[in-house]
Amino acid sequence: MKQIENNDGSISNLLEPPFKKIKLTGRNLILSSIQESHITSQYLGWLINDEVNEFLEVRKYPQSFESIKSYINHLRKKSECDLLVILSKDGYRHIGNVSITEMSESTGRATYGIMVGERSDPLSNIAGGESTLLIIDYFFSHQFIEEIKEGAHSDNVRARALLTKIGFLPLTEVPDNDGITRFALTRATWERNYNKFSPLYKSFI
Repeated sequence: MKQIENNDGSISNLLEPPFKKIKLTGRNLILSSIQESHITSQYLGWLINDEVNEFLEVRKYPQSFESIKSYINHLRKKSECDLLVILSKDGYRHIGNVSITEMSESTGRATYGIMVGERSDPLSNIAGGESTLLIIDYFFSHQFIEEIKEGAHSDNVRARALLTKIGFLPLTEVPDNDGITRFALTRATWERNYNKFSPLYKSFI
């Protein structure tokens, strides 16, 4: 891991370069590979905000700028994986993030997670839905991906409803010990529903 010495003599980690730079443009949002400039007090604040992290694994662990960088670098050690920022097209406001946690040619499977952090942003209500559709379209643009998996907490009604509406099906009837139900979306289901959902996120500019 690359490091730099700060003016006070302390050592900070640097971000590893992404496996490949990603930029996805939707109707209202842009998803792109995170940069050092996005790791701000605003971002750190989301991770320790009880409303934002209510259904996220990060709530269990102390958070810092260094832990953020360590997480990103951990993702970037895996082929095709990265942390993408969710930005508004108007003004490039940082609203949240999308984690690509798996994208495997050997298994044909992709997994991801979404955090909408800036709840006061005018686009916060649509950020989760549009980001989900953008990342699904990105995954299935790779012919080796046949299935996408995502988890949702049993109390996260909005996330579960979104996944179900898109065509995800639950893999188990009972949530795991953390209250998470795993869902899966197949390529065949996405292709059947594509024409219905593409106008909701495709950029026409």
